[in-house]
Amino acid sequence: MSNYNDDRPVVEERYVPPVAEAVVEQPSFWSRFWWILPLLALLIALPFILRGCNRTNVAETPVVPAPVDTPAAPTTPEPVTTLPGVIDQCEGVTGNVSFRWWGDDTRAEMTNNAIDLFEAKYPGIHVERTSTGFSGFWDQLQVEAAAGNTPDVFQANVEWLSTLGPGGIVAPLNEFPQIDLAPIHDSLSETTFGGNVYGVPTGLNAASLLVNLDILEEAGIPVPNDQTWTWEQFADIARQVSDAGLTNANGESVFGISHFGGNQVARIWANQTDGGMFDANGNINWSEESIQAYLDYYQHLIDIGAAPPADIITEFGTLSPDQSLMGVNRAAFQPQWSNQVGAVANASGANIGIMRFPGDTTSNHIGTWLRPSLTYAMARNAQSPEAAACLIQFLTSNPEAADIQGVNRGIPMNPAIFNQIVPTLEGNNLLQADFIEHISANPGESIPMPVLNDDINNVLLLSTENAIFGRQSSADAAAGLRSALANAIG
Repeated sequence: MSNYNDDRPVVEERYVPPVAEAVVEQPSFWSRFWWILPLLALLIALPFILRGCNRTNVAETPVVPAPVDTPAAPTTPEPVTTLPGVIDQCEGVTGNVSFRWWGDDTRAEMTNNAIDLFEAKYPGIHVERTSTGFSGFWDQLQVEAAAGNTPDVFQANVEWLSTLGPGGIVAPLNEFPQIDLAPIHDSLSETTFGGNVYGVPTGLNAASLLVNLDILEEAGIPVPNDQTWTWEQFADIARQVSDAGLTNANGESVFGISHFGGNQVARIWANQTDGGMFDANGNINWSEESIQAYLDYYQHLIDIGAAPPADIITEFGTLSPDQSLMGVNRAAFQPQWSNQVGAVANASGANIGIMRFPGDTTSNHIGTWLRPSLTYAMARNAQSPEAAACLIQFLTSNPEAADIQGVNRGIPMNPAIFNQIVPTLEGNNLLQADFIEHISANPGESIPMPVLNDDINNVLLLSTENAIFGRQSSADAAAGLRSALANAIG
């Protein structure tokens, strides 16, 4: 048992990354969540499913999420259950709905199978479906928003809603009786602006550091303890990986870490040093001194060879998880949202673990916070608003749709769906749930994004690239990034 070395709440049992040792039995996830995160207070009345102490997360062979049994699309409409106590407001609704999301082939198959069931249940509604990669999704959405022709329903990062909602691009979903927000009411703070809910969360996730356990083993490096490791120790481990001279199946060089930029890492760093990138009033809180330290550390990783050169970082930095450096077995560590562990594992075929960031339990503040993994938003000018609302409700709250989609878009926030799904999890899906359980015992503070006029990830990537390509000194890039963040606040 390992306690934190300060006066913050401690976790009585230490989470151990896969292969290091067996997972010990944890206290009830949702009962702990009640005390740690009042944001989800009404969602956690039902207990987390406890698992035996003698279970290990990772077997000798690579762990790959078990295939989800997805029912074939019915040829004739069949009854589909709804959650107890929910009145179906979609009977008799008709219309066409255009729907776009990003993700790998697994997500596309799951989503299409769920929509097949939706169309069988509501034969008067037809869904025009588009699945894409993540790269360019936000840029295309902005162009469409300016022209007033976004998809009727689309998958959205929670950070985008601060721009799209107050900007009049997406509809307030609390105005539609077809969408039942009651079960997740207390999880909507990050999707609510001016009293209106602009996105329905698909699930819960957290920023994490994925680790390719096969690469560490081949390099002869033990799996580090994510309860105690520091940023200095991480840099040394990542350098050792790069120095091992490993290559993937295509003969391409393997690096310690894929990149160190973007929303996840920057917010973790800002949380640890300053208690948040923004404060509760929507003002920038990340100090210029801390920003410069972050950029200097990023450059240090590149200089010692722990991270790739800047051109490789840029080439792979905006690709989807399955096409990322870790997805093609060229990185031992990679920043990633926790719900994407399965996509990376499936693409790489490797044994992937999931860890907290260095310094997360030893810095001034805990960096890792719990957040909606993704959301569904509806265009304000949707061609059939009621039909669009019905699709959002079905994908987030229908039990049969939940069986098909599992935890691909995060750990369900609806307690009934959560208790239905969790007992069926195994492999990387169970690993994801275990990580969220671990984080929920001692999370950092969740401070919603202020209203922004651009995607926060774009702002962060531009400024970090100015530093790592040598266009600016770290001091100038830090000043520029802080100014850009201030200017992005709408």
